[in-house]
Amino acid sequence: MKFSDGTPLTSADVAYSIDRALQPATKSTVAPIYLSLIKDSDKLLGGFIPTLIDDSLITPDANTLIITIKKRAPYFLAMLTYPCSFVVEKHLIDSYKTAFTDHLTEGGSSGPFKVAQFTHGKEIDFAPNADYYGPHPQLHKVVFPFYQQSDNAYHDYQIGQVDTTGVPVSTFVTDKKRSD
Repeated sequence: MKFSDGTPLTSADVAYSIDRALQPATKSTVAPIYLSLIKDSDKLLGGFIPTLIDDSLITPDANTLIITIKKRAPYFLAMLTYPCSFVVEKHLIDSYKTAFTDHLTEGGSSGPFKVAQFTHGKEIDFAPNADYYGPHPQLHKVVFPFYQQSDNAYHDYQIGQVDTTGVPVSTFVTDKKRSD
């Protein structure tokens, strides 16, 4: 597996990302919930230990991550699918700190799409990630516009400008009767 800039994605990247999500400096509001089953996560969040790496997060090789949890929990793997567990590219964090999201066109993706363009408050554009290990997407581009008002997004959906959106609360009762 590789990040969208061609850098190999290893188990160390996964461990770093989970550890980073639980670092007090990250100030995640959801990591303490979704990652609370990891042994000593409370100690890390409380600032009593500096890291979980080489303790609760062990990477014996580039393809293996061992996570020690506090108790048996069949739902733990599902909890790891929440965005606070998404893998981030360490060199982007090291280079840009909290502004790393302004530089996602430089790498950081490991999915079927990569960020092609990002305009704050306007839209994010995705293009196929040539380094993706799985089947390549059929779409050549995905444009995800941002809206300040859900009514505006819904209007653009109704006139065919966007393919999907949520239904505003103000129109939910009448739109519930629509066939589409």
